[in-house]
Amino acid sequence: MLIVNKTDLSYKCLGNIIDQLIEMCSGDTFYYGKMEYTTFEIENNRVIQVEIHYLKRYTKFIFWERGSEIK
Repeated sequence: MLIVNKTDLSYKCLGNIIDQLIEMCSGDTFYYGKMEYTTFEIENNRVIQVEIHYLKRYTKFIFWERGSEIK
């Protein structure tokens, strides 16, 4: 698993979000090359966007806050 954090959130908070994603996606089909996008709302009405890439050997999660760009 690779986590790219483009927010000021802690990795513990991001881990909790990943746990929720895994729980929500149980039973889904994953395949090499699949990409998913989702958003989460956290405290103070902050919206965190997550881009998920299912790669050959691992899964890559990219987190950023809505309003900022991926660099």
